[in-house]
Amino acid sequence: IDDKYGFAELARMASENPVDYEINVNDQRFLAPQNMTAEINAAVGKELTVGEMAYVIYNNLAKYYDLALKALEEVTGEKYDTLNIIGGGSQNKFLNAMTKKLTDKKIIAGPAEGTAIGNLMMQMVGCGDIADVKEGRQIIDTIVSTCTGSTFLVVTTATPVSVIDTLAAAPDIRSDSAGVVPNHVLPRFPSGNITNVSAGI
Repeated sequence: IDDKYGFAELARMASENPVDYEINVNDQRFLAPQNMTAEINAAVGKELTVGEMAYVIYNNLAKYYDLALKALEEVTGEKYDTLNIIGGGSQNKFLNAMTKKLTDKKIIAGPAEGTAIGNLMMQMVGCGDIADVKEGRQIIDTIVSTCTGSTFLVVTTATPVSVIDTLAAAPDIRSDSAGVVPNHVLPRFPSGNITNVSAGI
C-alpha cells in the first residue's frame, strides 16, 4: 500500500471493515515475502480492500495472542490475568481492544519505548552502573514520576470496547476497573502477568 495510510487510519478502516478470514500469522510464508499484501490475498483466496486486510491482520494477531497465552498456561500450569503489551505496537488501540476481547485478560498497553528502556537498563546492569533489575526499575519509576505525557492504558475485562478510544485519547490517564486516575508509574510485571513486546504493527 506504499505507506499511503498511517497506523491510526488503518485501525479506523479495519474497524469499519470486519471480515471473517483466518490466516496463520506464524506461517513462514509471512516471515519475509516479496509482497505482504499479495501473500495475504493469496492466503485468504481473494483480493481484499485495505480496510479488510487491516482487519484480517489485527484480528488474527489477536487470535494468535490468545492461542499463545492458552498454550503457555497449559505448559506452566499457571493462569495469567494480565497481558502487558509494550513497544510501538502497544499504541494500536484497535488491536489492544481486539486482544482484550479475545483473551478476556486485562491489557496493559505501554510504554511504547519499553523495549529501548529495558535494553538500556540491562546494559547498565551489565556495565555495573546499577546493581540489578530491581534498582533499574526504581530509577525508571523515579524518572517517569517527574515526567508528563508518559502514558499507558490499562484495559480490563470491565472496560467496554466502545470506550477504549476515548480513554486512550486522554493526554495523561490510566484507566482501570476502579476508574480513571493520573498515570505516574510504569506498568509492573509481577507474577501473574505476561509481557508481550510488540513491534510497531
